[in-house]
Amino acid sequence: MWHLWIGSILMIEEEIPSALAGERLDRIVSLIAECSRNDAQVLLAAGGVFVDDEPHLVGKLRLKEGQRVRVDPSLLPQPVLPQPDPSVVFTVVHEDDQLIVIDKPAGLVVHPGAGNPDGTLVNGLLARYPELVDV
Repeated sequence: MWHLWIGSILMIEEEIPSALAGERLDRIVSLIAECSRNDAQVLLAAGGVFVDDEPHLVGKLRLKEGQRVRVDPSLLPQPVLPQPDPSVVFTVVHEDDQLIVIDKPAGLVVHPGAGNPDGTLVNGLLARYPELVDV
């Protein structure tokens, strides 16, 4: 794997080995950029992928041994961090400098995910204990 600077942009370049010949471009991009296939497709659509110096916007291309794939990781989608939500109700049973014990209400979703972007225990904990944002 090569890391190269083009202007002020750090690019990752990889030559396709025989073991990956025949694989789809989106899978190769996910391996190179260490991201999900969905994020790889977003990166492709954003114009951040080149095969043999030609831009590619779709991941269906099957690659051949020796082809060079260049990826701009700066165009990867950035994760959205959970935000504090003081409306989330839970009981703190015990807290000290190293430990927080809570009584989680039944039905309260623990952390943000598909279908539950907010209103979770994590959002409530961040509202009450903002220092947890770095954990």
